[in-house]
Amino acid sequence: MPPSPALLSAEVFPPAELLHTVLDVVPCALVLYTPVHDASGQVADLAFAYLNPAAQQLLGLPAQPATTYLQQFPESRGNHAWAAHQQALLAGAGLPHALSYIAADGTVQATGQRVGSGLLVSFANAAVPHHLTPVQEHPERQAEEHSKQLRIFDTILERLQEFVYLFDLDGRFQYVNKPLLDLWGLKLEQAVGKNFFDLDYPNQLASVLQAQIQQVIDTHQTVEGETAYTSPSGETGHYEYAFVPLLAPDGSVEAVAGRTQPVTERRRAEAALRASEAQYRTIIESMDEGFCIIKVLFDAHDQPTDYRFIEMNPVFEQQTGMQNALGKTVRELVPNIEMFWVKTYGQVARTGKPMRFENHAESMGRWFDAYAFRIGEPEQNHVAVLFNDVTDRKRTEKALRKGEEQQAFLLQLSDRLRPLLDATAIQFQAACALGQYLGANRVGYAEVQPDVQTIVVTRNYTNGVPGIEGRYQFDDYGPALLQELQAGRTVVRPDIANDPTLTEAEKHAHAVLQLGATVNLPLMKNGELVAVLFIHYQHAHDWNDDELALLTETAERTWAAVIRARTEEALRESEERLKRAMSIETVGVIFFGLDGVIHDANEAFQRMSGYSRQDFVSGRVRWDEVTAPEFMPATRKAIEQLRTLGESNPYEKQYLRPDGTRWWGLFAGKRLSETECVKFVLDITESKQAEQQLHLMNQQLQRVNVDLDNFIYTASHDLKAPIANIEGLLNLMQEQLPATNPLTLELQPLLQMMQESVARFQRTIEYLSDVVKLQKEHDQPATDVPLRPVIDDVRLDLQPLIAETRATLDIDVANCPSISFSAKNLRSVVYNLLSNALKYRHPERRPHIRVYCELQEQFTVLRVQDNGLGLDAQQREELFGMFRRLHHHVAGSGLGLYMVKRSVENLGGNVTVQSEPGVGSTFSVYFRR
Repeated sequence: MPPSPALLSAEVFPPAELLHTVLDVVPCALVLYTPVHDASGQVADLAFAYLNPAAQQLLGLPAQPATTYLQQFPESRGNHAWAAHQQALLAGAGLPHALSYIAADGTVQATGQRVGSGLLVSFANAAVPHHLTPVQEHPERQAEEHSKQLRIFDTILERLQEFVYLFDLDGRFQYVNKPLLDLWGLKLEQAVGKNFFDLDYPNQLASVLQAQIQQVIDTHQTVEGETAYTSPSGETGHYEYAFVPLLAPDGSVEAVAGRTQPVTERRRAEAALRASEAQYRTIIESMDEGFCIIKVLFDAHDQPTDYRFIEMNPVFEQQTGMQNALGKTVRELVPNIEMFWVKTYGQVARTGKPMRFENHAESMGRWFDAYAFRIGEPEQNHVAVLFNDVTDRKRTEKALRKGEEQQAFLLQLSDRLRPLLDATAIQFQAACALGQYLGANRVGYAEVQPDVQTIVVTRNYTNGVPGIEGRYQFDDYGPALLQELQAGRTVVRPDIANDPTLTEAEKHAHAVLQLGATVNLPLMKNGELVAVLFIHYQHAHDWNDDELALLTETAERTWAAVIRARTEEALRESEERLKRAMSIETVGVIFFGLDGVIHDANEAFQRMSGYSRQDFVSGRVRWDEVTAPEFMPATRKAIEQLRTLGESNPYEKQYLRPDGTRWWGLFAGKRLSETECVKFVLDITESKQAEQQLHLMNQQLQRVNVDLDNFIYTASHDLKAPIANIEGLLNLMQEQLPATNPLTLELQPLLQMMQESVARFQRTIEYLSDVVKLQKEHDQPATDVPLRPVIDDVRLDLQPLIAETRATLDIDVANCPSISFSAKNLRSVVYNLLSNALKYRHPERRPHIRVYCELQEQFTVLRVQDNGLGLDAQQREELFGMFRRLHHHVAGSGLGLYMVKRSVENLGGNVTVQSEPGVGSTFSVYFRR
């Protein structure tokens, strides 16, 4: 009968004492090893932890040898024995592996399996040599001792949670420990001698298991597997098992040992672990903190030397700046990493005690707030680290600790600048405060000019050096200065005299201003350099980070105050301009909404409209109520323009006063916001009245012109007969005078003068008739007239004169295909200009006439250029007068150019001439487009 559980309690059999006793009395040889790791954390050797007496006798070694496995068995590196031990140690706990040893009597077969973090090697079939067994001479005592050992061994096996059993070479059970017998519901004698088929295992499973037992016997190799099994009592579970060969001294298999371990709970735990790991992964990858798992590496003296990154979250790289860290050690990534980090994580790995700390990684230029805790098995040396890069916070804290005085300075500076309204005064006061605080020799602001190459320095603080107010070029102080400032970078020159980046000329330019050390800090607006804060020392000076930070803060605060002052000044000026604009007596201003309500108006509009300001402010006046009905379409169009375009085109309309009278206004509006608009108004009532009077006068003038034309026509018609009678009487008188009469000789000159006067009178009457005729012909409506056909037609009419004078004409009017003018009047213009160019040619050269045109914004310009006689300044002034003839060697009335100019000007055009005597003239006719 096996001992009862009560007898195996810890009080009766203390575990440590029981284990030591069992190791000492079991008949098989047992060796316990502990792993030895190298610097990378790999298993490099095995240390002997304990050899029981049987193993000591078998291997010829003491209970705790000072040597290691590889030192004791160096040949194992070449015969794969060492690799087998490594494999057994790294395999799962409880999984046996076949091993071999060289003993005094030859090669000995053994079985190794991991227990905890160590390795247990058993020589179950290696009997102690007979000559070493003291009980050999007493068989009865030997049998009794053997029976005692078996009872103890069986007691130990039945307390295990695992199933342990032994097969003979036919695959039948020779031994089964109690936990497996309890699962089957059998006693030992009911199981011994049976195989899996006999024990009612499912045929397929029984076949596999029996075949694996035979495989172990045939191959001398361990077979491992996993299967599901339902016990006779209906209990279903999953089990891992291993069949191990037990070898005789001659190397043959004399039995097969088996071990089965229930893994149902482990499988459930693994599934839960996978779900937990997925949840863990989601949490780790979504959090803002950095996270990593490291493996701490120890040397042979168990001192931490490095650690390897085996896992990290996405934020890790951002928080540490280390890239592609997975699988690498920290010393590979940061060779000069401080030992604090290695020792701290080594302490956590060894003690298992979590640690929270903040520390500066100077080698990385970062501060970290970290929480480190051990995870996994202790022998894995895995440490998880949850951390934040708190560099910015630490810098801020340092600045706060070290900068209390600077903060006080900045507060005083703000108080000093707050009441100032002038931008120049703000800059100067800030420069004074900064210069006095830093002990600088010169401080000021330089504003960048539009050319970007020039800066202007106004008033600046000085201490022992002259001011530098004036205009300066960036290039005088080195080309890199402007480039760096435009890039938004502060330029620090602590020792100008010995600065290798400056030429001698540039150093001289600095020396002229007594500059031994400078800081130039850029002020940017929308990415553009707008000003520079400069600090000068006469001698070399080193700036620390706190001082540079103070300069930056001072510059930003000061420039913000400058911008504020300039903005407020601009606002005041804008308000003043608006106030002045609102007070203009000739321009009305109204504010109104798109809903039609007028909210306010200046005094000018109040006077124009007849409404008071109270009428407008109260909202009682609407623009549609004060607009004359016939002008409502134009008003609605203007409102729609304000709504869609933001402004309206100027337009004229009539407004109604409260008394019903009307007045004319010229309006233009601008939208100020989504609903508010402003409109500017000019009272054009008087100009409209003047326009109406002008229209009446034009009508009256047209009637006068008609009457004048009728008078000229009548006068010329009525005077023709009397003049003709006078001419006839003179001719008759001359015919009747005797040719030899002395009186005739005296009267002859007088008669001739009378005849010439009559002739001149007749020509004057003819010219008056021509004027009336030409005026009627030139008052024609404008249409689009093709220009080239008109020129070609006139050219045909003038062909005889062209041939006579051997003139050449160059015509280039392709740019002006048509002209808006009367067709008949356009022909008259072209005819007059071309015929004049031919008639008033230069006697010493053939006429050369060029006709060309160009399009301008408001006019089509036709030009006729000749190389004729030309005109002087006096002649040009008289050229377009009625009846003006400047050259009398050619017949003419002096009306042609007069009528050309009149017809063109009547339609909004103009005629000009450029001329030089003896060179030629160019006539330019501007036709309104």
